[in-house]
Amino acid sequence: MNMVLLENIYKKAEKIAFILLSILVVDLCVFGAGRLVELGPLTFRMGLLLLLFVFCIPLFLKNIKELFKSNYIRAIMVFAFLAVIATVIGVVNNNRMNLIVTDIKGFIYFAFLPCVLVLVNSYDRCIVLAKACMYSAAAQAMVHIIYICLYISNVPWLESVSQFCDERRFFYVSYKISPTNVRVSFLSAICLLLGVAFSIYFSTKAKTKLNKIVYPSITAICGFSLLASYTRSVFLAVAVTVFVLLVVLLIRLPKKEKMMILTHLLIMLVVFSVIIAGFKVVSGENYFTYALSRTFVGIDFLEDLFTNTGSSGSVDSGNEDSDDDSDKLDTFHQNTVDSDSIRAVTVGELVSNIKKSPIIGLGFGAEIPSRPDGLNEYFFLDLFSKMGIIGLISYLSPLGFMLVQLIQMFRRKHKQFLLALTWFSVLLGLVVYSYFTPCMNSSVGILVYCCVMAVFNFYNRSQLNLED
Repeated sequence: MNMVLLENIYKKAEKIAFILLSILVVDLCVFGAGRLVELGPLTFRMGLLLLLFVFCIPLFLKNIKELFKSNYIRAIMVFAFLAVIATVIGVVNNNRMNLIVTDIKGFIYFAFLPCVLVLVNSYDRCIVLAKACMYSAAAQAMVHIIYICLYISNVPWLESVSQFCDERRFFYVSYKISPTNVRVSFLSAICLLLGVAFSIYFSTKAKTKLNKIVYPSITAICGFSLLASYTRSVFLAVAVTVFVLLVVLLIRLPKKEKMMILTHLLIMLVVFSVIIAGFKVVSGENYFTYALSRTFVGIDFLEDLFTNTGSSGSVDSGNEDSDDDSDKLDTFHQNTVDSDSIRAVTVGELVSNIKKSPIIGLGFGAEIPSRPDGLNEYFFLDLFSKMGIIGLISYLSPLGFMLVQLIQMFRRKHKQFLLALTWFSVLLGLVVYSYFTPCMNSSVGILVYCCVMAVFNFYNRSQLNLED
């Protein structure tokens, strides 16, 4: 009787915990820092995490042996140990305590890993999480598109909405480029990669006519939102993710599903072009060529080429408004150039710190002169300078496990190889993005990292990695 009761407790706790995990994934992919709802010092995301831990406690006890057998748990435990050493080194070196605390805070989210490992225990749950990521990323993209439409319409209450969202760390207006073009920075913008990658994957499984249109449309709206971020590291991350995913899909898929991918890409391009053309008609600006002009700042020929092909519909009109818009474009251009200059100095200073202690690093809280606030942007160089090569390898070791596992699955023609590849390609994009922008030490980056590790951990411990 006691065993039956205990099993019922496990099942109910697991069911509730997985619902909480799914809500957390949605919050992660849409709401930035998870502060849209706050109750004193407790944020919505913190509340979700606390509840998730409570309901996972019975599952931890039940699966304790399996958890400690996981290569991913072991890797993160080693990293946690090295983080403690980096903290001690930082204190001994008299590094600034507030920066030490800041460095530690992001990595605390690795405590979330055991929860995901015990909950992602079936192929269906891998699918549910993937779809939750995809649809919530699409929701974020739609919010971005709606905001741009409202900005173009110049609605009087938009400033109040922007201020509220900034205070809640959902998104903020980083630059008003012109009366019809605005750069909006979503704190979860990089999660749009999930929307792009999973919509491509699910298009290979689409069976209804509706899904064959919905999935490419999700790719298009997420792609447009990523484009309108005007962030070069985001563009690079998207390029890496999509390139890896498409190349392997086109190699591995049978002829029929290859045609489905090509059809997906065709519909996506049509929808994307309609969005671009629609904004061109309404605003007079071509956001696509404008984004390209920001991408090629410093490469004069390409920059001039895309600027002159219509990055702003009013630039060549020859009136006073044209001069004003041109000045705004030049200001944003100058800000980009200035940012590149600061980044170049940052890289040089981080490399200098690495040379001082390449093995164990200078400890958490280590500073560089150009970044007194401690926001060093180049995450992996920053981690290298603070934790040394040992800490950097420890942090990246789960990627090595995943890569080995992917190769094994590919050789065995595992029927779920492509889903695992999709998760991995997203993580690869985040890693590329994080070279230039800190993400993999924040709640967004680490929680995605944990989800990908959980998917691979499930494949590793299940019998599904045997021959079909």
